[in-house]
Amino acid sequence: MHFAVALADRAPLRPKPMTINLFVVLTLLSLAACRSIPRHEERSTAGVVRSDDPAKARRLLELAEEIAPQVCAQLGVEPAEPFVIHHVPGGDTNGVAVRRNGARVLERFILLGKEPEEDYQGFVVAHELVHWYATAPWDRLPHTVEEGLADYVSAELAPELRDHVTTQHDWILSTLTPERRERAFVVDARDWPKTPKSVRSDAYSIGFEICRRLGVHGLRALCERAERESYSFVPIEWFEIPAKYPAFQRRLELESFQLD
Repeated sequence: MHFAVALADRAPLRPKPMTINLFVVLTLLSLAACRSIPRHEERSTAGVVRSDDPAKARRLLELAEEIAPQVCAQLGVEPAEPFVIHHVPGGDTNGVAVRRNGARVLERFILLGKEPEEDYQGFVVAHELVHWYATAPWDRLPHTVEEGLADYVSAELAPELRDHVTTQHDWILSTLTPERRERAFVVDARDWPKTPKSVRSDAYSIGFEICRRLGVHGLRALCERAERESYSFVPIEWFEIPAKYPAFQRRLELESFQLD
């Protein structure tokens, strides 16, 4: 699975040849209304996938059917709304989008425009399904943390990628300055498409670190508390973000020593 660890903006972090780009944009892309609807449709009780490639539609439906219950179990939610996925290759965006007729929303769907490598498709689908199913109380999360949650859950469901994903994020965290951390934390879904790639990359990693440290259940408890106390979003101070993250180079040295 070649997943999206940051719009091609996340710099290649590991010294090995293969790189991972974690590019997953959660936003309501009204622009998506301009895209034509893929011609072929595969449908089940769990959801629907549309693509101009029938084989791709079948493969994505199989993946989503397998992954959706696992994502819902991780989030502790019921899959009340069947997923809708549009596979429209040739773009540079993956995310939750809407198709509109003026102000009227015709359909909400997951847009897969950035084609991942075959082995990473499951990670990409899982990430987008986290956004799809992140209803109450998860809708109290700041956008940066929701992106991190989507990465974290996707990595948990793809254990063969977990170390790689963690290494990617740890490297970015080790380079963060207070100014970059503050800037990344204030972005929201409405601004996400216009946010510089470097800021989005920082946001993914900050959100991932918060979820890794608090755990999914701890993060949900904060969302429920925010709901009880009538906060629109979980206040930033509740996340207890560290002033400085561990140095990545030292981590590499320790790993090298253990391998030797």
